[in-house]
Amino acid sequence: MKLTLHSYPVERIEDSPRTELDGRGLLLNRVELKDLLGLDERFRSVEIDLARPGESCRVINILDIFEPRVKVSGEGETFPGILGDAGLVGSGVTNVLQGVSVVTCGPLEGAEDALLDMTGPCADLSVFSGLENVVLTLNPADGLSRTGFAKAAVETGVRAAHYLGRTAEGKTPESAEDFELPPSAERSGEDSALPRIAYVYFLYSHGDLRDMLVYGRDTRALAPTLIHPNEIMDGAVVWAGFSRPTKNMTYDNQNNGIIRSLYRDDGETLHYAATILANHHKLFAEKAFNAEQVAHLAKDILGVDSVVITKDGGGQADTDLMLTCERCEEKGIKTTILAMEFAGRADPRRAPSPTPAPGPTPSSPWATARKCS
Repeated sequence: MKLTLHSYPVERIEDSPRTELDGRGLLLNRVELKDLLGLDERFRSVEIDLARPGESCRVINILDIFEPRVKVSGEGETFPGILGDAGLVGSGVTNVLQGVSVVTCGPLEGAEDALLDMTGPCADLSVFSGLENVVLTLNPADGLSRTGFAKAAVETGVRAAHYLGRTAEGKTPESAEDFELPPSAERSGEDSALPRIAYVYFLYSHGDLRDMLVYGRDTRALAPTLIHPNEIMDGAVVWAGFSRPTKNMTYDNQNNGIIRSLYRDDGETLHYAATILANHHKLFAEKAFNAEQVAHLAKDILGVDSVVITKDGGGQADTDLMLTCERCEEKGIKTTILAMEFAGRADPRRAPSPTPAPGPTPSSPWATARKCS
């Protein structure tokens, strides 16, 4: 499976009677886009603003952020399963507008903690402050439920990203990136000195407004599943977790840094075997089963030497990471965990914690798991 991303950098957005790509400038007919999105009767109104790098501007109540993309060739459609039937993606050619995003905003509980400053000290904390942002403020129609509004918001963000992505049709890309992994059976004769690595990609689906969508469906009951990394890069994973404490936008999934890093080093320092999708389930028993299944897929099916694990969400999601780490290490799989750290800087005025007295190793699985962190 080979995916080619054609890149069209955008350095500025300008209002225009026509929506089109003009060199590195994106001309936008806001009225046309507003009329298109306003056809959705689930909204009382849709407002469109531009937020540019360095502008004295703060975007609030952010629901999601999308990178404009459109599939040119290959199977499936852009953002499969959202606006139409799901079809396998990850192959062919997809056009990408780089340096620009679609930001959806609206009155949903949990959205108030998501904001973006385009200038000032907080701008340095977000990659999105360096983008040309098309901001959609969505106002729900009277009587629309929270879940109904959330679904409409996802579809509107996708529709706007597709609308902007189409401006690259017929244009010559400035660059192209190829992403291709041979089938596992074809890699058996490769340099065995290089480690085979899989990426364990946890998603967070816990109910309405707390979901990740794969091909348009939530992952609440997802068992660990093998997926080609190209599918993720080609829009198969879309965020719908507006009420969560941590926010991994659709843009982040489209540009997954772990997948790009593994692709970059594939054949040089490692062999990228596959990606394993798993959900952060609610119950401990489900988490324990997930860990067993991930380790089974990684060792007994893929035969990898190492895994990289990331989490989605916070708090109880750490349990999934450590249980999975423990099960993989027990099977002889070297494990690397990447997790966000919220502890803050150490206070030099505080005395160091006393060294615990030697004693028997606790029977808790956490005692074993700690060595994997």
